[in-house]
This record gives sequence, structure tokens and C-alpha cells, in this order.
Amino acid sequence: MIQRIQSIWLLLSAIGFGLNFVPSLFLLKTKTAGEGVLADQMVQVTEHNLTLIGSIAAIVLILIAIFLYANRPLQLIVSNLGSICFIVTALGGAAWLCQSQGKFEEITPGIGFFTGFIGIICIWLATRAIKNDEKLVKSMDRLR
Repeated sequence: MIQRIQSIWLLLSAIGFGLNFVPSLFLLKTKTAGEGVLADQMVQVTEHNLTLIGSIAAIVLILIAIFLYANRPLQLIVSNLGSICFIVTALGGAAWLCQSQGKFEEITPGIGFFTGFIGIICIWLATRAIKNDEKLVKSMDRLR
């Protein structure tokens, strides 16, 4: 069912990941300006192809997981894959950009960094709800 609690957590996760596309919400900020992407002292998801594609892929995976409610093991795999995809590409990619320009020591996390973690926490809560749902179905099967 779409109205199950794990669907709500997954939708909140997709919204949390999607908030990184708002221009005023940046992932990381540096104290001094760099070259290229860091010329404005901010790293946003949309500034680099790696972070952009990874974030879109994570959001799409989470939205697909919402509609996999009939197949809970696959829903678990797809939602966790979306979380890993976001961590590796968006957060790791932003940190790599700062490291490649020698600005890693002076980065401070932005609001977009924390909305990503809110999305990851929502996926964790959805995973717990999916496992509880699967446990309930197995116990009902035993009673039959």
C-alpha cells in the first residue's frame, strides 16, 4: 500500500535529497575562493556532473522504492542503494572537489549537507518499517 509508513519515510527522504537542488541550499562552503566550481566559495549539487547525476539517481531510486511495496526485500535493496548512491556521489563528490583544489581543511557544511543526512535518516526509518512489515507478514503466514 502506498499509505504505509515506509512510503512516507521514503517520500520524505526523496524530498530531503531534492532540497539540494534549491540554489540557496549549498552542500559545502569554503573560507576562501578557489578556482572553477569553488569561485563562489560554495559547492552545490548542480555545479558538477558527478554530484548532479548521483543525486538524481538517488532520488529516482527512492521514488521507485516507494512503489515496490509488494516486494519488500527488493524495496529494502533499492532504498539502501539510493542512500549509498547519495552518500558516495553527492557528499563524497563535494568533498572530493574541495580536496582537489586544496580547500578541504577550510570547508564548513551547509544546509544542503544536513538535508542529505535528514534524507538518510528517513531511509533508515523506512528500512526499519519495511523490516517490521515483513516480520508481521511472516507471523501472519505462520498463523494460517
